[in-house]
Amino acid sequence: MQETAKQNKKITIKDGPLSLSARPSSKMSFISSYSSYEQPSTANLTIMIPLDPQAPDVFAAAGEITRFVNGIKFADKTHCNLGQVQLAMSDPEQYRASLLQLIAQDIRKTKELMGSKGTLAVEGLQSPVIVRQMDETKVELFLNYSVTLNGTE
Repeated sequence: MQETAKQNKKITIKDGPLSLSARPSSKMSFISSYSSYEQPSTANLTIMIPLDPQAPDVFAAAGEITRFVNGIKFADKTHCNLGQVQLAMSDPEQYRASLLQLIAQDIRKTKELMGSKGTLAVEGLQSPVIVRQMDETKVELFLNYSVTLNGTE
């Protein structure tokens, strides 16, 4: 799939988690018997295609991804299932510094409102930048963090 994607300048593929099949096992009982448990190996991939900023059309992009996948000849016993189509970003971590600046401003404002009543502890700033789809053309970026007020008495 990666090789086919190189032929299409718009398609990008990002590797996801892999799951290897379980090894066959056998059960022994009073009467000897054999059973095999075989779960297929899986690979999850994210197929990305940019939206036209002038006229974003998620349905056209999903159609292009479907045509791309349907055009691939997979090896025997290989199956491909298309999952959910959703908006994504190629590199959300590039916005971490901007998000941290906004969080710092928010913390300063909170501290001003609280006056000298205690200290603020911030946790979770090391968490990954999360992308959440807002509608068919917009996403929201955020860091899952918390602020705790200590020593207010």
